[in-house]
Amino acid sequence: MVCCIGHSIISPLGRSVQENWQSVLAGRSALRLHDHLFESVEPFMASLFDERPDFTDLCIQSVRAAIEMAGVQAGAADVVVILSTTKGRNLDLIDPAQEIAKALHCVNEPIVVSNACTSGVCAQVAAFRLLQCGLYRTAIVVGCDVQTRFIVSGFQSFKALS
Repeated sequence: MVCCIGHSIISPLGRSVQENWQSVLAGRSALRLHDHLFESVEPFMASLFDERPDFTDLCIQSVRAAIEMAGVQAGAADVVVILSTTKGRNLDLIDPAQEIAKALHCVNEPIVVSNACTSGVCAQVAAFRLLQCGLYRTAIVVGCDVQTRFIVSGFQSFKALS
């Protein structure tokens, strides 16, 4: 049996699942029109943090909250970290998956799933399969993205931003 035993969200709407949920219930949105951000040719809508937070730090904060809720020891031999992101490596980041796994004292090599829009679902499927076949007892799936010129221009080229 595979089940979710912990969760966490850090977004421009809040720093916890509860804060995000309350923001949604109150009708708040962090979506804003951004014009010329990332040297974009055309304006685009996005929900971005006001400050430029550190990608890896946010992931680590979120994962720590989820594993505390779940009572998981991330450093155990039967735990794997799976990072889901639109773009697996960013030029300004050395290797976020390695940094996250190291901060959590995970002994296993982390897995990066980077399949554009389907990354989150693909990471959950990968975790399910790894757990189901008994390779690991716990999978920590982290979903995070950083808006960059590459990401915005890529989705604009597909006409996939509104």
